[in-house]
Amino acid sequence: MMKFCRLFCALLCVFLNLGVYAQTGNIFFHDITVRNGLNDGNVTSITQDKYGYIWIATQGALNRFNGTTIERFAHKQGDSTSAPASIPYSITSGPDGRLWFGCDNGLYEFDFASNKFNKHALLQNWFIAKIIAAPKNQLYLICNGSLYEYNTVQQKLTDLKEKNAVINQYPNYSLCLNGDALYIGSKGGYTIYNNATNQAVFNSVTALSQLTVNRIMVDKTGYVWLSNFSNAKLVRYHAENGQSEIISDHPAIRSLNKTASYNDLICDSKNNTWITTNVAGLLQYTPATRQVNHYLNYKDKDSYNAGHILICLFSDAGERLWIGKVGGCSYFYPDKNLFSTLLPFPEKERILTSRIVREDNSGNYWFSTGHGISYYDPHKNTWSVWRNEPDKKNVIYNNSVRGLEIGSDGRIWLATGGGINCYDPKSNKMAFFDEKDSIPKAFYFTANKDRQGRIWFGTNGYDGLYYYSESAHKFYSVRQHPLLKQFIGYPARIVYDDSKGRIWVGYGNGLAMADEKNGVCKFWKNNDSSRNTIIGNMVIDIKEDKKGIVWVSTFNGVTGIDLGKDQYYWINESQGLKTNIASSLAVDTANRLWIGTAAGLYMLDEKRHNLYYFDEASGLTSAEFTEHAGYQKDDRIIMPTTKGFIRFRPSEFKKEEHQIPFYIASVEVQGEKKWVDKGNNNQLHLNAGQNSFTLYLEALNYSNPSQTWFAYKLSGFEKEWHYTTDPKAVYTNIPGGNYTFLFKAAMRNEFDHVEEKQLTITIKKYFYTTSWFWTLITCSGALALYVLYRNRMNKQRRILLLETKAEALEKEKTLVQYESLKQQLNPHFLFNSLTSLRSLIRSDTKQATGFLDGLSKVYRYVLKSGDQELVPLQFELEFVKVFIDLQKTRFGEGLQANITITENNYGRYIAPVSLQNLVENAIKHNTTDKDSPLVIDIYIDAEYVVVRNNLQKYHLVETSNKKGLTGLQTLYRYYTDKPIAIITDEHYFIVKIPLL
Repeated sequence: MMKFCRLFCALLCVFLNLGVYAQTGNIFFHDITVRNGLNDGNVTSITQDKYGYIWIATQGALNRFNGTTIERFAHKQGDSTSAPASIPYSITSGPDGRLWFGCDNGLYEFDFASNKFNKHALLQNWFIAKIIAAPKNQLYLICNGSLYEYNTVQQKLTDLKEKNAVINQYPNYSLCLNGDALYIGSKGGYTIYNNATNQAVFNSVTALSQLTVNRIMVDKTGYVWLSNFSNAKLVRYHAENGQSEIISDHPAIRSLNKTASYNDLICDSKNNTWITTNVAGLLQYTPATRQVNHYLNYKDKDSYNAGHILICLFSDAGERLWIGKVGGCSYFYPDKNLFSTLLPFPEKERILTSRIVREDNSGNYWFSTGHGISYYDPHKNTWSVWRNEPDKKNVIYNNSVRGLEIGSDGRIWLATGGGINCYDPKSNKMAFFDEKDSIPKAFYFTANKDRQGRIWFGTNGYDGLYYYSESAHKFYSVRQHPLLKQFIGYPARIVYDDSKGRIWVGYGNGLAMADEKNGVCKFWKNNDSSRNTIIGNMVIDIKEDKKGIVWVSTFNGVTGIDLGKDQYYWINESQGLKTNIASSLAVDTANRLWIGTAAGLYMLDEKRHNLYYFDEASGLTSAEFTEHAGYQKDDRIIMPTTKGFIRFRPSEFKKEEHQIPFYIASVEVQGEKKWVDKGNNNQLHLNAGQNSFTLYLEALNYSNPSQTWFAYKLSGFEKEWHYTTDPKAVYTNIPGGNYTFLFKAAMRNEFDHVEEKQLTITIKKYFYTTSWFWTLITCSGALALYVLYRNRMNKQRRILLLETKAEALEKEKTLVQYESLKQQLNPHFLFNSLTSLRSLIRSDTKQATGFLDGLSKVYRYVLKSGDQELVPLQFELEFVKVFIDLQKTRFGEGLQANITITENNYGRYIAPVSLQNLVENAIKHNTTDKDSPLVIDIYIDAEYVVVRNNLQKYHLVETSNKKGLTGLQTLYRYYTDKPIAIITDEHYFIVKIPLL
């Protein structure tokens, strides 16, 4: 293991010297330029505010970066609250969260609440070259040729030269704060100042030889770093023992043959010192090994360099280092990039497109490309290249090498675009095989070795698939294979043998599996009719995971085949891929599946639930993957891309658990953007009609912004959350009212432990939509209705009163008429009765006496009921019986009356003398004869008392005024809704009077 480590270190150093991008620490630089939104590319200073935003000062403006976009703050003529109209040379964020800008015309502070700038009048027009923020509201400033202390609360300025004699004695060129001590770079040394005691001590550094200290920094072990620009000198000094190390004389730096000024210094979390230079790029010094690593610009890979002219350095809260330079800004994680890059040829070749890499038993690397193959010996730091050159004898069949495999005997097998080659490292000879060896010269896609000692070669011509038996030392066609011979002529692209010895063959038109042990062969082809097959037919790579599931990549996605359970798993754009074109596959020791695609690298976790995405922003040199993945002996995975081989150790991948800061950047209403304060109690007030708006969200994800997801909902308007990578929340036609906008952001749509933030939104309503307006309208309407109702009721009362009076008059008239009708009993009945009485007196005195008694009863009843509107039916029946008896004295057997009314109806009421009038009316209009008597029936029918007589009408009726029944009908209308029924048929005349 130690031998391998030494070999690896030697290999790594050679790669560094040759310009291979697998630099120490696997550092990947993210670049920010004017193309990303910077105002200009001349960066002077960098800091991070209390919310996590990165502020980048350039010569023409201030730039605020959120990991994705840049907001520029430039001076606006006539606006004193806009950004300074000068060059910001130094910016810093204090312990109290206040953000400061030192410019050539004074000191400025940013107001987070208003998104504006405030100028401190006490320092107006001062040239402020450096700001150091200290606790207790203190700023240390190098300005106007002196060192000052500024109390930001009291706005009190103190000249430290006047306050301290030591500071006054030595010039002040640079500053840094280390704990409570202020380190002041001077000439030939530095001063340490303690503000609490007002004590200062000057330390002379002999190695500086009275040179100016333009930059000063203290690392984590107490070493003081001192840089001089003019003489390009960099010293590492330890005050306790007085020892100095001249870093600028380090062999690694001197080998650059460049005189560089060391512009800025910073110490990372591992105590490595990073140094920016003007012509030598970025340097890293490791104290433990005293090794200097150099990161320089390469023309074809800007993302893996920090440029040549580097100005300043800054370390943020996430331990990222930021570099300000001419041309923009770069940032990186020291020693935190998962990926490194291997190029297939030496530096001078600069050929990047890659196919296959294999590591032989001695730890050497064999690379194949579309431009030949190469071999790298890390022990001797030497390269060997096999490539056909014009006008020279071919060293291989074709420079396009799509397959490379190392045989059991160490020979290197090449599948080229023109045939099969085999290189023997022992004899240093390249063999060419053709038809005489039983394998044709053709375009071959792959060379793969199985566990039985066979090397398989796939081509798009002839029989399609051939294999070489290492034991028999000869080639065979698939024609001679008992199971695979049925696929003769199929274009084979990849061969893989799984843990059970089964042979899998990926074709350009499907997938085959040959189980030689059990004599079983299967073939899968997608025809869009079933999901129980492969997702696509153009197979690129095949790998088996630790559960025995075989994964197949195609141009339509990835398929997982579980033969034991007969289950199929599809992965394509529907499951989260950015493209369906999948190529290289690898399974790591944790059983995670790595998928190289045409648009980035994916990792499917061991539970096969979550996809993790990596692209250039994650540290990849290229996101376009090609061909087949391979493994190194130390469990590292190597995958080919269009810009070299990506190499990484999967065990170093750790799921990032930290939460990323997120905010509302702004709100756009009617085309105008409103600034939203980043505080916790945020409120947004909108006027009536401003019910369509867009909220712009942002998350400060500097490591991998493409993996940022947002979730939001407008509570009070909607119930469901929106999950998206789009940072815009658009709402239209929201009714006036009070709402709460809830939002959050996370990496890769993982919101389980993310607490949402909220913004209270109040939208004013038009006055005609407010509750008070409708309350007023309701009350006014109710009042109007009430007034209308009162008027109508009064009118109705008047009408009712008049109608009542009219009805009373009408009733009175009817009663008078009815009373008059009753009074008719007197003349007619009296005349007839007296006539009958006279006859009885002559003939029968006793009967005459009885007749006279009945007559008196009749008139007594008439007189008694005269003041009553209604009388009991019993009284009326007793009266009518007496009346009928008197009439029988007159008509004898010519008149018959039948009264059949039971006593249970006696309590009902009836108009007085109404039955008598009907009986008299029957006698009056009908003949009474012994031979044909008049029969009058009085009985109850339902709710009526009925008077019925048989019809024996006179031809002429004397003294008939026809008002009797009419008057009775009119009278009863005042008593009941039931009308008096008058019925005449062929035999009877019937009158029904409703009982009351």
